[in-house]
Amino acid sequence: MSDTLFDPEVHAVDKDGNPSLNKDGSYRKKRSDAGNAKKRGLTSSSRGTSAKSTGQKRRYVEGVSGIFQIVAAGVSMVDPVDGFCVAQHTPPIADAVADLAVERPEVAAALEKILTVGPYGALIGAMLPLAVQIAHNHKKVPEPMARAMGASPRKDIERHLRLTPAEMADTEPAHAAA
Repeated sequence: MSDTLFDPEVHAVDKDGNPSLNKDGSYRKKRSDAGNAKKRGLTSSSRGTSAKSTGQKRRYVEGVSGIFQIVAAGVSMVDPVDGFCVAQHTPPIADAVADLAVERPEVAAALEKILTVGPYGALIGAMLPLAVQIAHNHKKVPEPMARAMGASPRKDIERHLRLTPAEMADTEPAHAAA
C-alpha cells in the first residue's frame, strides 16, 4: 500500500465514516476539490468550527456523558468512591472524545453506532435518576455522588415530607426560583 496512514483530509470515507479502499487495498483519495484545504495549509483548527460541527460536538459530548453516567451509577453501587471518580472525570473525557469524533470520521462512525441505542437509551436515561435516588435513599450511593447524578439528598426529601401543607406552599416559590 502506498498510503499507510489514513488521513480524513486526503482520503475518502463511506457513508458510515469508514475509510474507502481501492481494489489494491490502498486508501481511496478524495476528489481533487475535496482535499484542497490541506494543500492550502488550512487545518480544521485554522478553518474555524462550523455550526454543524459545533452541534455535532455537543451531541457527542451529551452522548458520551450519558454513557459515562450509566457507568458511574453502576460503579457507585459497588464502590461509591470509584463511581464518584468516574462522574468527576466524565466532562473532560466526553469533550476529548467529541473533539476526536469531529476530526476523525472513523471515530464518529463508531461513536454514532454506540450512541444509536434508540428508545432504550431514552428509557435508561429517564430511569437512571430514579435508580440513583432509590440507591441513595438506601445508603448505597453517597450524597455527593447522588447529587452529581441528579438525585436529591435523602435528608432534604425527609424534611420535605415532614412539612405541613401550609409550609409546603411557602416553600414552592423558593423551589420555582431555584
